[in-house]
Amino acid sequence: MDNKFVVIPKEAKIVKRIFNEYLMGYGYEKIASNLNADRIKTKIGNEWHPSSISIILHDYKYTGNLILQKSYTFDHITKKKVINRGEFPKYHIENSHEAIIDKDTFEKVQALIKEKAETIDKSTEDISQRDEEIKTLKEKVEQLEKTTKDLEAQMDK
Repeated sequence: MDNKFVVIPKEAKIVKRIFNEYLMGYGYEKIASNLNADRIKTKIGNEWHPSSISIILHDYKYTGNLILQKSYTFDHITKKKVINRGEFPKYHIENSHEAIIDKDTFEKVQALIKEKAETIDKSTEDISQRDEEIKTLKEKVEQLEKTTKDLEAQMDK
């Protein structure tokens, strides 16, 4: 196949559906559940999982573009690969193959993913802060109960 990306219509339809459902507000879990309910299998014949949905929604290749050298072989003996965090240049290749998802849709999905992640982070911070406040209030209640018992004991004398 000359190492070229070839769009398989059946798979492209599923990828488009995943992107559309995400833009409609469905999360990874719900999209996977919908595909499984419709008896649609992954390309290797498995059921869908949220992680599979996440991988597809993050895959820039569906825009018809590529970013090369996102990772590199750190150790040629062990063949260990690592993420390229600026150690080497990355190359952006536009229109290297047929797009399944237009770049605008892809960018909208990435923004929504980021927004949801920030909301979850904020919620986690809020929960942690509330947990601390509850702990402090419980400590104050315990201290008041102890003080009340001490006062009652003194009054009984």
